[in-house]
Amino acid sequence: MRKFILRISLILLFLFGIGGLAILADYSHRPNVTTNDVDRPWPLPGLQLPDANSVIAIFYHPRCPCTRATIRNLERLVPRFTSTAHIVAFAFHPHDEDPSWIESETTQRLRAIPNSQIVPDVDGKFAIQYGATTSGQVLLFDESGRLRFNGGITPSRGHEGSCKGTDSLMHLVNGNRGQFVECPSYGCSITSPTEED
Repeated sequence: MRKFILRISLILLFLFGIGGLAILADYSHRPNVTTNDVDRPWPLPGLQLPDANSVIAIFYHPRCPCTRATIRNLERLVPRFTSTAHIVAFAFHPHDEDPSWIESETTQRLRAIPNSQIVPDVDGKFAIQYGATTSGQVLLFDESGRLRFNGGITPSRGHEGSCKGTDSLMHLVNGNRGQFVECPSYGCSITSPTEED
C-alpha cells in the first residue's frame, strides 16, 4: 500500500511539475501587449541629440528584471553597427520620487553603452506619446525622423539571444532600409513592473 501511495505521489508531482513548466513557458513567450502605431514626430521638441545616421529610442522601467536581457542584447549589437546610431533611453520615473530613483543596474549599463543618453520619463509621459507600454520596447528612427522599427529585441520575456528583433534592428541601423519592421515586445509594463528584490 505504501509503495502504491508513493507511486501516485510521484506521478502527481511529475504532472504538477510539467504543468508548471508549461505555464512558465507560455508566460515567457507571451508578449505584454501588441506594439502600437507611432504618429508622433521625432525628435521630441527640446530634446538635444548629436548628429547620427539613426536613433534608437528605448523605453524602460529601471526596476524591471526582464529588461536586463534587452540591455545585454543591445550591448552585443552596438559593436556590430557599421553606421552611427545614437541611443536615447527613456527611464520611467514616478513624479513623487527623487531623481536618483532611476539609478539601477539597468540604467548604469545603458549609460555605459557608447553614444547613449538617459532621459528621465516622469510618469511615462514620453512612453505614452510614443505608444510604448512594455519595458524594453525599442523604436528606431532614421536620419529623417521616420520610424523604421518598433518592438522588442529579445526572443521571449527575460531571455537574451538572437531573434527577429535583434537581426532586424542591426540590418536597419546598418543601412538596409527595407520595409518597416514590427516585433512583439516581451516584458513588464513600463508603469508597474515586478520590482527587483
